Amino acid sequence: MKKKICKTLLILLSSIGIGIILLLGVYLLPTGRMKGHVESSVSLLEQEGKYKEVIEGVENTKLDNYTDSIMLANAIYDGNENVLDKAMHVYRYSIDEDDAVKALSNIFSNEEEIHLSSYDRYWHGYLVVLKPVLMFFNYSNIRLLNTIIQPILIALVAILLFKKKKEKYIIPYLISILMVNPSIVMMSLQYSTIFYITNISLIALLLLDDKLKLNNSYIYYFLIVGIITSYMDFLTYPLVTLGFPLIVYFILKEEKDLWTNVKSLVANSFMWGVGYIGMWVGKFLFGTILTFDNMFKSALGAIETRTSLEAQETNITPFSVIRKNLDIIMNKPYVVILLLFILFAIILFIINKDKITKEKLLKIVPYLLIACIPFAWFTVTGNHSYIHAFFTHRILIITIFAILASIVSIIDLERKNINESKTSKRNKKG
Repeated sequence: MKKKICKTLLILLSSIGIGIILLLGVYLLPTGRMKGHVESSVSLLEQEGKYKEVIEGVENTKLDNYTDSIMLANAIYDGNENVLDKAMHVYRYSIDEDDAVKALSNIFSNEEEIHLSSYDRYWHGYLVVLKPVLMFFNYSNIRLLNTIIQPILIALVAILLFKKKKEKYIIPYLISILMVNPSIVMMSLQYSTIFYITNISLIALLLLDDKLKLNNSYIYYFLIVGIITSYMDFLTYPLVTLGFPLIVYFILKEEKDLWTNVKSLVANSFMWGVGYIGMWVGKFLFGTILTFDNMFKSALGAIETRTSLEAQETNITPFSVIRKNLDIIMNKPYVVILLLFILFAIILFIINKDKITKEKLLKIVPYLLIACIPFAWFTVTGNHSYIHAFFTHRILIITIFAILASIVSIIDLERKNINESKTSKRNKKG
């Protein structure tokens, strides 16, 4: 136990150190080309506005150009502060009006007075990627890159599932990814972060599964995924980087003992949480030490607000938060796809003459527990999940993937029984 604690602390502290060094490195890059590419992107952002619905009236297609503008403004900031101060405080220019798109435009047009703002409660690790990318591409180019890279990652996950002889889970995975609305994710910097982390993490898990199993190192895998999520994300739908790897973990493991599965679920989830929360606390702690500026104050204030049950000047409940997020993801086309899949599963159940055994029910328990994770998140982060339901609803793809995976798991067992039954009948006739 002591060894595990020491190793966990070593990984966490090393990650904090590496995270700081990477930010210092990108803040040393010249911003001239970045500014030119951002300036050429302003007209597109102004045309679309802060929260453009690509399909009018469908909230699932709403872009978050407001946050993307903040990310771009952070990336091109080049003040007179020292590099450590900039990396820890993450400065940008803003305006009194709460309009990040307009503020980004005013950096170049000087139509309205701009002032200095800091967003120090996040790591903003996405800048490690965004700043170098902006040296070569503008915002439109980045969207185009996403349409190339993200489908490749989806295909790689599917191919690796096939190679692991888990091809029956490809359709549940693809349906779940479909419900995140990838065509919209590709158009947004802020939505893409978790998409990349999730799918790259799945690829790593599928490639390294044998080594992780041999060394019993799954908990450190989840620790590192939690750390990366905390470092890179802007609090969008972070739990997906826990839920999807957990589901694939159980797909690969196929452990039948319920208690062993529950212990694995708790241990891996706990380690992800240690990485996620520990990395965040590391930002407040080391940011405060290195800059002599109390970063805990603003962070704790934000946490208090985001976990409250007050939003948009009204009282809310966990039920209203969950309902709002469900209303957004449960569009009619998505519901039809899910119903067709479930209908197909029911037909297979009917074809199979065997009764559902205790073993089958126990096997799906981990998936059903994982399916509950988003609802716990919505309950804890009531304010944030209510106000930002137009992107937090994507956390529910964990529930969808978990339920579909559990259905497929049972169907596979039944189909196996059918084949075994047919084989035994042929042998008897022979």
